Amino acid sequence: MKNNPIISVVMATHNNSAEIEESVNAILNQTCDTFELIIINDNSSDNTLKIVNNLKKKDSRIILINNKVNLGPAKSRNLGIKRSKGKFIAINDADDISLPDRFERQLSEMKKRPSLFALGTGYFLLFKEYPLVGVKGIVGEKKNRKLLPLDNHIIHSSLFFRSNPRFLYREKFSSSQDYDLILNFLSAGFSVDNLAEELVIYRINSNGISTTKSNQQKYFRSIIQSFYYERIEHNKDSYPSFVPSPPTPVTNNKVGYSGEQFFIDQVIYYNKLIAIKLLLTSFKNLPIMYLLKKILLIFIPKRLMRSLKMRKK
Repeated sequence: MKNNPIISVVMATHNNSAEIEESVNAILNQTCDTFELIIINDNSSDNTLKIVNNLKKKDSRIILINNKVNLGPAKSRNLGIKRSKGKFIAINDADDISLPDRFERQLSEMKKRPSLFALGTGYFLLFKEYPLVGVKGIVGEKKNRKLLPLDNHIIHSSLFFRSNPRFLYREKFSSSQDYDLILNFLSAGFSVDNLAEELVIYRINSNGISTTKSNQQKYFRSIIQSFYYERIEHNKDSYPSFVPSPPTPVTNNKVGYSGEQFFIDQVIYYNKLIAIKLLLTSFKNLPIMYLLKKILLIFIPKRLMRSLKMRKK
């Protein structure tokens, strides 16, 4: 199927030697085998390239692009998309895991709905040794068109869309490029939806997010949202003249948002019962004020939480 694939899977990787073999094998073991897997090694300094080369020898569906210099995730994924032959593009980050029937379910849904351009899925949160927490996908084209400009709830590794040379990742964004891509689908008049079922395992970084990275993510997310509304109003945005000026790196760049905190915030938002159990057992060593704040959030309705989250931004 390598010469005539229906799906082109694009996986960019940089120093993912600890996870990439599991992620690649999850792709190779899909129940739908009509795909090519394009792996872009972005000048990794660990054993990632060696691992991918060994996997490539065993499966001809793997195509390897090896960057001689580090280009970043957006440029790397664009190289993969430009190389692709499939009618559909499936994204899979190098540390996430697609469940065996992900492609089969997404391809079937896209064939049933020819007007649908892009499709995500629900997902499981994976953090250290804790039990998987399921998060259902938000279903409905109208609902997604309303909610996505406010916040990105589509996990990148679940993204599945029709191949179209018009759409690539915009490379000036050093983070949240996937959010920009999805909003470009919407502003161009294309429909985006989710399957409710959890078909991807999203791995949360146990090292957390540094203060600098967290600030930069907020900065780019805000720019991406403003560009979306520019396109809605004027049919174009300011990206061509945009010069990124993200927040200056923090001198003492500590972890500003730990893996535990991110995990807890996600669980509180999507599964309150499990959140209560985790806060009272596994995470009772966290600061008492943080725990009290999170326990209070558990009893706030989800709609109000979303409203407060948007107001904070």
